[in-house]
Parts: sequence; C-alpha cells; structure tokens
Amino acid sequence: MKTILRENKHNFHIELIPETIMDVAILLRIGRNAKAEKPTIIIFFSDIDPNGVTGNITLRKKELVKQSNYINPKLK
Repeated sequence: MKTILRENKHNFHIELIPETIMDVAILLRIGRNAKAEKPTIIIFFSDIDPNGVTGNITLRKKELVKQSNYINPKLK
C-alpha cells in the first residue's frame, strides 16, 4: 500500500492508496469497522534500525461479533 503524508497549519492527513486487492479489502474493513475513538500514535526511536524512526498508528475496531465485513451493492 502506498502512503502519502501531508501536513498544513490545520491538520495532518494520511492518504492510503491500495496497490492490491488485499489492500482494498483492508481499507474497506477499516472504513466499516473503525470505532469513533482517538487513534493510538506511537513513535519509536532506535539505534538498531537503519532508518532510526518508526511510527505506529493504531485504530480500534468494533467488537468481533459486531463487525461488518461486506459491502451492500445497493448502497451508494
């Protein structure tokens, strides 16, 4: 999945561009099952990693029994 990061004085925007069918499925599940909660954002700094910095953004999902993993073709 391709990722584009943008920032301006009002917000920070992460754009995810799917490159495979599996990426599309992940994005659809995120859209259908993400909870309306603040994400957990963690930045790791490491001397071992050649890049040195790793960012991790976690979105909580609905309970497994309440998740919807399909799209109704009648909805637009």
